[in-house]
Amino acid sequence: MLNFKKRLWIIKQKQKGELTDSEIAISQRITRRAVQKIWSGYQNEGISFLQDKTVGRKPTETPEHILTQILNLRRQNHGIRSIQGLLEQQEIHVSIKRIHNELKKRNLVIQEPKKGRRYHYIKWERQHSNSLWQTDYCWQESQQCWLTAWLDDHSRLITASDYVTEATTENALRIFERGVRKFGLPRETLSDRDTQYYAVLGETSSF
Repeated sequence: MLNFKKRLWIIKQKQKGELTDSEIAISQRITRRAVQKIWSGYQNEGISFLQDKTVGRKPTETPEHILTQILNLRRQNHGIRSIQGLLEQQEIHVSIKRIHNELKKRNLVIQEPKKGRRYHYIKWERQHSNSLWQTDYCWQESQQCWLTAWLDDHSRLITASDYVTEATTENALRIFERGVRKFGLPRETLSDRDTQYYAVLGETSSF
């Protein structure tokens, strides 16, 4: 998220003229349009436009019919990202944060302790291939489907991957077994705690 310091940096880069709007946007992980809006606002209103806005506006409420779908999908053991992806298939755009907040209000998310600050970067990877495979699901907006893959932690080899219409345990296992047939069984696997891999409501996970 942009703050006053970052907005001021953008203005200084625009004044220098050494970077294009696209290069500035990439460096701050925003759109080119956002850079132009900040520059235009600064020209019209001066330094005051760059100041952080006071937080105090009442948050918008989630429409009742969308909230009902979120809760129903959660009761079907879908994780937050899975819920977002399924809603996107219906052209319902809801942020991860909003879904999380709505579930948190109703005690439907697992509370995890905050991680401490990491002062030094530590490079870590397994020493041998097939010691650990990592996996996850990622929603592909352009193709309106899920991408899932298994990555060998040592070699960084993608042992198996596929595009699927549903982020399910069955698809995770099917693609995992495809990789095992080709490269052998890994000693361990690593995934997030989404419902494709973990039973979050007290049931037993086939994964």
